[in-house]
Amino acid sequence: MSYDIALFDMDGTLLNTTQDLAASLNYAMHQLKYKACFTPADAALFFGSGSKIAFARALAALQGASSDELLALGATLSPQDLAIDPQEVSRLDKVFSSYYPAHSNDHTRPYPGIYPMLTALQAAGVSCAVISNKMDSEVKRLSLLHFGNTMAYAAGVCDAIARKPSPEITLAALHELQAQTGNANATAVYIGDTEIDLRTAHNAGLDCIAVDWGFRTHSYLEHCGATHIVSSATELTAAILDGKEAHKLCDTK
Repeated sequence: MSYDIALFDMDGTLLNTTQDLAASLNYAMHQLKYKACFTPADAALFFGSGSKIAFARALAALQGASSDELLALGATLSPQDLAIDPQEVSRLDKVFSSYYPAHSNDHTRPYPGIYPMLTALQAAGVSCAVISNKMDSEVKRLSLLHFGNTMAYAAGVCDAIARKPSPEITLAALHELQAQTGNANATAVYIGDTEIDLRTAHNAGLDCIAVDWGFRTHSYLEHCGATHIVSSATELTAAILDGKEAHKLCDTK
């Protein structure tokens, strides 16, 4: 039996956003007189936990923090633990937030196979949603631009809702899609590409499928406790349409 609902992360799962994130981050850093030339790979490391954590990671990287320390920011480490000035994070956030919306789709594109996957899911009656730690307005805009009516719901972060790995935004999407389908017992699976997504699924009590083409490697996802990892949109389609093959996340590190 297939899942009735598929809840997708956006960046690194559906859309390759790293080039636009890196360019906008570099713009913000340069506006504040930091000498930074971050790459798309750097952006993949920094983003995923919300923009403010991304900026804290960027500042920590300039100070020589290790990749393990950067990934721990927002989880087991706070910016203050690495001597990151929260006022600098806020300044970067302000510049980035005013610049990124005009450039968020300059180079952003869906990963290979995403369009056929969503079409197949729609044809099979699976309701799809995208939920992200990206700003809500951009999640809605990019979802509409790239996926049109294949997404029944799209939401990002705002002041009124906690960012992932809090289950708040995920459960809100689940309840909305259950209401739309008229099935309060509709089964759902969460799909994402980072440790934040694994924790989000765990916190929401949902089955989880991890993808290894995004912001984290296959081995790192395994290290973080992922028990079902796919490497192509074709594999992901099959996993969603054959729900018994997906396993609940049983461990997070």
